[in-house]
Amino acid sequence: MKRRWIVTSIAILLLGAACYLNGRIHRMERREVEDFFYLPIDKYAQLISFGYNNVLADIIWMKTLVYTGEHLKSDRNFKYLVSLLNAVTSLDPRFFYPYRFAGTILPWEAHDTDSAIKILQKGLRYLPDNWYLWFITGFIYLYFKENYRKAAFYFKEAATKPGRPLFVVSLAGKLLAKENDADTALKILWEVYKNTRNEETKRKILRRIKMIIAERNFRILEDAVSRFRKREGRLPESLNELVQKGYLREIPPEPFGGKYYLTQDGEVRSTVYNKRIKIYLKR
Repeated sequence: MKRRWIVTSIAILLLGAACYLNGRIHRMERREVEDFFYLPIDKYAQLISFGYNNVLADIIWMKTLVYTGEHLKSDRNFKYLVSLLNAVTSLDPRFFYPYRFAGTILPWEAHDTDSAIKILQKGLRYLPDNWYLWFITGFIYLYFKENYRKAAFYFKEAATKPGRPLFVVSLAGKLLAKENDADTALKILWEVYKNTRNEETKRKILRRIKMIIAERNFRILEDAVSRFRKREGRLPESLNELVQKGYLREIPPEPFGGKYYLTQDGEVRSTVYNKRIKIYLKR
């Protein structure tokens, strides 16, 4: 009877504790619940895997994708994303996709380029022949940090790896010379775009691609106007006159859906988008 009483008492206490915790969790803010759930997953992942590292890595990887999707749609606060990615890559350091994910989501969405580089450098230790990890690291140094020399180093390494696109071979030299080359910048961004799976991030990259195309078109049109003015001694009546007199083969399409036109002062403008950018510098 005494033992039964003790067991019953313990059961009542446990039930009471469970009810209290359940009520506490329901009263907690969503962020507090998340703090409790993820604290700190990267430090204890190895301990709780019981040797099944790859299995746990897959589970945390799926949770990482869900977590990122939830916060992309809500507060865009990615407090635990680095911790999740570190956990996955520590459990399965040769798992390529989390590195690729880190190289796009962290700089574009979480605005955390330093953590992206650290995770990518871990990937390069375990996957040294993967050209894309070298490439995306170089891209981050180029686009987000404006560090041409480091970008050139990583692009040069990417150029020596199997499977790399041919244009990667010339990137290091172009960057060291700091060439303002729109075509090369577009090739880089299209490669990042093709290797990005998150649709929100792809939209951002695609906008940047359109911005560079617009800048390239402005320069082409302005160059044609300048040549016309030098030879003809006047401004063209319109951009169409540049085509009619052979200064242009055609008026390039405006990437944002507008049309280019010439002002009375001889400036090339668009009906939609008129922001000017430096090709290799960040947004």
